[in-house]
Amino acid sequence: MWTLDCSNHGDSAMLNQDILPEKFVWSDFARDILQLKTNYWSAHANFSKSKFFQSWDPEMLNLYVQYGLYELPSGKVTLKCSKDQEFVIYIFYDRSLQHSTFHQMSKIQCPTLFVVGDNSNFDYQDLAFHKMSQCQHSELISVDSGHLVS
Repeated sequence: MWTLDCSNHGDSAMLNQDILPEKFVWSDFARDILQLKTNYWSAHANFSKSKFFQSWDPEMLNLYVQYGLYELPSGKVTLKCSKDQEFVIYIFYDRSLQHSTFHQMSKIQCPTLFVVGDNSNFDYQDLAFHKMSQCQHSELISVDSGHLVS
């Protein structure tokens, strides 16, 4: 089993206290994760045993496994979105785009439905209400589900 601390958290912070920069650099952490991330699994891997996936709705997990992975000639499976691409997403994520997109929502003419999960680890209901305030015809429903709604 491997564990990973950010350079400024836990035991890592104590070890790095003399060399830590003033600002935390997310891309450094993303690079560290990239070095440790599993790339291949047995075709019979039981993802539902993973702590990460235990909060997922079983149907959503099955869909993720069915459509998010593919089998290699070796018989192992891997992600369709490579770990390198996930790394790039975290490195180049531009929050200003999120802000500008939010202000464009007022231009949406068709009815918009926001669906949030009651059991999500994130509080999307407040965010959804905020987005709804920008849309002309919108509705919010909350369902008994987690972050990924199936």
